[in-house]
Amino acid sequence: MKLIQGELSLKKIAIITLVIMICSTIFSPVMQAGFLDVNGVDHENAIKVLSDFGILKGYADNTFKPENSITRAEFATVIIKILGLENSNSSSGKSRFIDVVDTHWAANNINIISDLNIISGYSDGRFGPEDPITYEQAAKMLVNTLGYSVVAEEKGGYPSGYLLVANDIGIFQGTRVNFSDIATRGVIARLVYNSLRIELMEQRGFNEELDYKVTKDKTLLNDRLNIIEGTGLVTATGDTRI
Repeated sequence: MKLIQGELSLKKIAIITLVIMICSTIFSPVMQAGFLDVNGVDHENAIKVLSDFGILKGYADNTFKPENSITRAEFATVIIKILGLENSNSSSGKSRFIDVVDTHWAANNINIISDLNIISGYSDGRFGPEDPITYEQAAKMLVNTLGYSVVAEEKGGYPSGYLLVANDIGIFQGTRVNFSDIATRGVIARLVYNSLRIELMEQRGFNEELDYKVTKDKTLLNDRLNIIEGTGLVTATGDTRI
């Protein structure tokens, strides 16, 4: 009888320890990125979350350099990632841009978002893959990604219409910038972070019945990245993982 009680006690201890370990995993904050230069900076949480999601990356020296600029090719790749198309090779083939060669590291990503009408490039046929992106350029790409381009065009097109829509739907929430300035990596992290939670606008109907409506509770976060936000008790089963 004593032996059985001893075995049960050990089992109870093991179960309690396991529960504590699981609860610690569930309720701990989002795993923080190990960047050496982001603690205490503006948009710190956005940088760390997007790093944990694999949307933004740092440098080889384990820094993020939030005050650095980000190129148009790099931002095109960020758009690919938030659309869940990182492993896609579904572009139409040859680039639409005279300065994006097939061997460019981001050529496929640029082709894909060009096919999706998220980018249009410059009037002279260039994309400028190594040019630093400005806030108004980033805003246009995010507005298009979220499906609000029709509204932006109705409000005046680029850049004013897109900036108005970006402000209205919350892309610039928590930031204060000069829209024509070259964007910093830290603020870009906040713009993308904000965009993940904005409800998508989608096309409904065709031809004469064509309409665009916001789809309630459908966001890039849950629709494209398959990440569900919530609070409370999480129960894992054989078919789920934490």
